[in-house]
Amino acid sequence: FKRVAFLDFSDSKKYVDIYSPRWSPNGQFLAVSCGDGRVRIWWIAD
Repeated sequence: FKRVAFLDFSDSKKYVDIYSPRWSPNGQFLAVSCGDGRVRIWWIAD
C-alpha cells in the first residue's frame, strides 16, 4: 500500500499560494515553494 504524509514547514495559519511543484528525481516526493517563503513536502512510500 502507499502512505502519503504531508509535511508543512510553515507557521502560517492562512492559506498561501504554492509555486513550482516538483517531483524528486526518484519520484518519491513532491516539494512545492509557497507564497509565505516556506516549503511543503508530500512524501509517498510503498
